[in-house]
Amino acid sequence: MTKKKDSQHYEQYLLRGKLRKAGSQRIRYVFNGVNRETNTERTFFIEIILVNPAVSPVKPVVYCENSAAGSADESPDTLYGKKTIAAQVQPQSYVLLKAGSYGPQAQQFKRYYSLKDFIRQKGQNGYKIGNCIFGINVLAGSVVVGQNDLLEHPELDCAAGSISWEVRFDQKIHANPLYKKHGLCWTASGVKTLFSGTIRMSGLEYAVVPKKSFGYIDRFWAPDFVQPFFHLSSSHLVSIINGNPLQKSCLALGGEFGGSLTAFLMLEGQVLPVQKRWFLEKWNEVHHFSQVPADADGEKLHWSVSIHKKNFVVDIDVFCKSDEMLVQGCDMLQAGRDSMHIVSGGSGFGEIRIYKKMGKSLELLEDARIESALCEYGAKIQ
Repeated sequence: MTKKKDSQHYEQYLLRGKLRKAGSQRIRYVFNGVNRETNTERTFFIEIILVNPAVSPVKPVVYCENSAAGSADESPDTLYGKKTIAAQVQPQSYVLLKAGSYGPQAQQFKRYYSLKDFIRQKGQNGYKIGNCIFGINVLAGSVVVGQNDLLEHPELDCAAGSISWEVRFDQKIHANPLYKKHGLCWTASGVKTLFSGTIRMSGLEYAVVPKKSFGYIDRFWAPDFVQPFFHLSSSHLVSIINGNPLQKSCLALGGEFGGSLTAFLMLEGQVLPVQKRWFLEKWNEVHHFSQVPADADGEKLHWSVSIHKKNFVVDIDVFCKSDEMLVQGCDMLQAGRDSMHIVSGGSGFGEIRIYKKMGKSLELLEDARIESALCEYGAKIQ
């Protein structure tokens, strides 16, 4: 299988076999837009999440904290009930479409669908959900949530308002797959992706310009959500050494997979071999997530990663302001339906230092500033 065909295989993959009734899949697109009036930048995301879609292919089944105790109320469009009795009724089963933005006053808008609403467009390598089109290089659609929707559907748990988009994209740097084992797969089909078009949110219009979009696309599927969950990615790097933008550089790190992260790192067109390829290979990776005490800029969260391989050392530190992030909850599909909280942001900033081992000393290859980083962390609720 050629690299091109291999890439297409992962980009077109949808849950199959046992995972259709006991598995989840996330497809997401992240990019920046510029406000046409104020010229301020903002990070947007569009996501599709499938959870056990074949369990209830006609009507989505969603459980939430807000439904009446001791009952599983049924609305015309969605069966929802209290989380504590979920296992006694039936597993959750839905296709979730959500879109929104990170940054000041971060918000998201959601709509639940069933598998029958998820239409594969044969011959076009794309699919359609409601009025939304997800093509091989185009995205178009909208999510509208009214105040009545929130009252009638507490499972939405999002803001009231609307977001719409018409964008095209060109995936420049692929990483397929970054991890694949035991039915779990993480593939970043667009670690560096150029987006162009228009996105509108809450009455404001944003221009999506390729050179300023700093886009990212990935896909993840598994029998259950990964936890702890750790993610960093960015294609907006600027050399601290000479001040030049690193236009052929990007990074993506994710996990945990077996207690460690999987990493992809490209430095000016060269992929650095920082991943562990075989069991006996000399390799060490340490990562941390922590809350930083508030300062003049407010409270921040901190992601740190250090990778040591035979010839390279990579140190990464990324921060994100807490008030520019979203917090969301999800139920683990296995392990007695424990819950997990995930914090996510798209305005992460920090630094990456790349060294080459020269005997017992280190030679600094690059010291770069990281901007517009997508940063996420999730863990079980204790």
